[in-house]
Amino acid sequence: MSKSIIILTLIYLSIKYFNKYRHFGFKITRKITKKGDFRYTKVQIKIMPGNIPFKSSLPSLISVLRGKPQAYAYIEGDPSIHPDLSGTVRFYQTKSGVILYAEVMGLPAPDNACADPIFGFHIHEGTSCEGSEDDPFSASMSHYNPDNCEHPYHAGDLPPLFGNNGFALSLFLTNRFTVNEITGKTIIIHSHPDDFTTQPSGNSGTKIACGVVKKFF
Repeated sequence: MSKSIIILTLIYLSIKYFNKYRHFGFKITRKITKKGDFRYTKVQIKIMPGNIPFKSSLPSLISVLRGKPQAYAYIEGDPSIHPDLSGTVRFYQTKSGVILYAEVMGLPAPDNACADPIFGFHIHEGTSCEGSEDDPFSASMSHYNPDNCEHPYHAGDLPPLFGNNGFALSLFLTNRFTVNEITGKTIIIHSHPDDFTTQPSGNSGTKIACGVVKKFF
């Protein structure tokens, strides 16, 4: 039996028997027998009690996302270059940190088939998305960095957005800030991926979209 079949079997069993056997584990035994030019593999999968219970955070995550976020931001692109770029970012404060859930549409397509549609994504210290013709979001200022760290250790450094035919979805947990600390700050999408090396902002290009983080009432 191939490894792919074993993996699919485990996935099927974990889904089918999750509720009934959530505190049990799996034991896999494999016996290989040779007969002439052929080799037979016998795989046996047993569900058995385990010392470490299998726990899933999925139900609690779904419960959090169904609730009201503590803050949100509406993101809008530069109207002169990216008028169709928009999105919503929701911030949920939990005991473990902040869950950030972002949905974005209208991201620009890559220049060629081999270019990755990856976009830098950061919280900035500014409190406004106003700007000038040269820098439409100059009032957003630089990355949110209350501890004066080097990049990519700014509190506002976030995982990049991966474009998918103009759309992007990002969901992650961070303890770099609380919702209260970033309320009123700006959140920025950049034109290029963050290289997580170059100072002071990862060489992530120009600011192509901006939103202000606001309390959800």
